[in-house]
Amino acid sequence: MFHQFFDDAAIFPPGNMPMGDAVRAHLARRGTPEGEYVGPFICSAARLGELSDALGHGHLELSLVATVDEFNGAARELASQQNLTLTALELKGPVEQLPETPNGLRVFVERTWHESLDVPEGAMLKLRCGGPDTRDTPSACQLGGAIQHCVENDLPFKLTAGLHHAVRTERDHGFLNILAAVNAAIDGSDPVPALLESDAAALKVSNPEAVRRLFRSIGTCSIDEPVTDLRELELIT
Repeated sequence: MFHQFFDDAAIFPPGNMPMGDAVRAHLARRGTPEGEYVGPFICSAARLGELSDALGHGHLELSLVATVDEFNGAARELASQQNLTLTALELKGPVEQLPETPNGLRVFVERTWHESLDVPEGAMLKLRCGGPDTRDTPSACQLGGAIQHCVENDLPFKLTAGLHHAVRTERDHGFLNILAAVNAAIDGSDPVPALLESDAAALKVSNPEAVRRLFRSIGTCSIDEPVTDLRELELIT
């Protein structure tokens, strides 16, 4: 259920790991058993040159964070990078129409909690579950409504920020809660109770394939924290 679930956002706040350290840690982790749970390395278009220098002769899968204009400017450079495989694009800023992208590229469009969750045809949805602004953290009702929207419209999505733990805390949502909430919505139930549940044993995911088809991944500046939680819950070895 957690295959490539944790996209590596180590260079983003609040982690802010130096690029060289982040790249080395990512490559090292991909060579271990827990590498199964790690998704692409996330980097902004503005730091592509820095990433290329840090990568050297290594190779990694990339999820690029960019505006439409930034992506159009970086597309040619990316096409010539033999050691970077672009697997996802995370578009920010106003996005009314998707740019031309390679076949098979996963494209996410970020929306805020104060605008429509609709995205251009062919795109997936990206939402934040935390950040420096309190408005970046949705209530359980807001998050449950978004999950219901995605289930009803067959809209895959990813989440980023604030999801460091499997089970909800007083301050943050839990990613295991969200997986269970998606499962509930697919089954025709209200997703909100699962989002509010603090007992890990009560969080059930009976149809993990259907859940992951919609809930693609989370962006996290720490891979260690969520993986440690899963081990403590004996959900992974």
